[in-house]
Amino acid sequence: MTTRQMELRKGLLTGLLMTGLFAVLFLCLAITGQAAGKKGTVKNRVLNVRQEASTSSSIVCKLSQGNTVTIESEKTGTDGMTWYKITCTSGGKSVKGYVRGDLVTVSGTSALGSSGSTGSSGSSTTTFGDTEVLYVKASSVNVREDASTTSAKVAGLIKGTQVKQKKTVTGSDGKAWTKVSFTYNGTKTYGYIRSDLLTAEGSGSSQSGTSAPAQSTSTKDGDILAVNVEAVRVRKHASDSSEIVANLMKGDKVKQKSTKTGSDGKQWTKVSFDINGTKYHGYIRSDFLTYSGSSQSSSQSSGNSEDSEYRYVSATAVRVREKPSDDATIVANLLKGDRVEFRKERIGDDGKKWTKVAFTLNGTRYHGYIRSDLLSTTK
Repeated sequence: MTTRQMELRKGLLTGLLMTGLFAVLFLCLAITGQAAGKKGTVKNRVLNVRQEASTSSSIVCKLSQGNTVTIESEKTGTDGMTWYKITCTSGGKSVKGYVRGDLVTVSGTSALGSSGSTGSSGSSTTTFGDTEVLYVKASSVNVREDASTTSAKVAGLIKGTQVKQKKTVTGSDGKAWTKVSFTYNGTKTYGYIRSDLLTAEGSGSSQSGTSAPAQSTSTKDGDILAVNVEAVRVRKHASDSSEIVANLMKGDKVKQKSTKTGSDGKQWTKVSFDINGTKYHGYIRSDFLTYSGSSQSSSQSSGNSEDSEYRYVSATAVRVREKPSDDATIVANLLKGDRVEFRKERIGDDGKKWTKVAFTLNGTRYHGYIRSDLLSTTK
């Protein structure tokens, strides 16, 4: 082979090698830059743009639903979710930052990369992204110390209660749980709520109760009334925007003090009631209450109006059961002298009498059954 032929062959090999390198480089750029330059539209009502790909990172700016962004690249955040590095306009200035991929609709595609909208099993999960403010959508929920239904209860909240989202984790039951903060009885409180029991959409007004029928019987001051909805807020004044005094559940009884027309034009009932020995006063929308009896007839039948609706634990300690059975799930443990609210009595599957009771323990409202022979009408 001549020197000229060797040079030509060498040049040809070099050309092929360079062409291959350029092809590989182009392919890599096409893959890693798939999102670059694409437009995205904000899906959430409010979306925080973060400095880094993490919900714990500082907020650069806030965007509203419908705002558009330019996606520069994507990466996996500290939460394992896909985040987009974006450029957007805020306050008339160009801003760069990160947003969660599942909170943005990318133009020309339903998703770009793994958005985290489904779990590893492929089943859909409730995600709120970075909305921060959420609302309880169930009639009532228990806030837990950890992401587990067996964890200690921190508080009980009712429908429409506003909480602030901290982070979302997978609980011991394999479901999504949201760590939240909220003010409870004047104290800043933290805990976990199952994510499917929360919503990013507020009700527009703070409802006092849900699915309330009209009050069927006219009442007078001094009558005993019962809550006729799943859960209700007792307010300091006759207004849905007034301070919350306490939360009551269906069947809880109160004493009517007076009635008045509230700022919403509806009738409100001023009531008094007792929770664990503490007397409370406040207002409940009248249509969330039903006549249960007169205080006069109660006092005549029992001879003691103060304790006619209460029972006291007479044994050293008792277990409160979910149903009238020694095999039923334990709701709580009470000690001798603890007072509970009487609801009704029935025969259990063991042939013995059981009393359905209600009580508040550590700020949480409970209902359950105690064997009637373990209770007394006097302390």
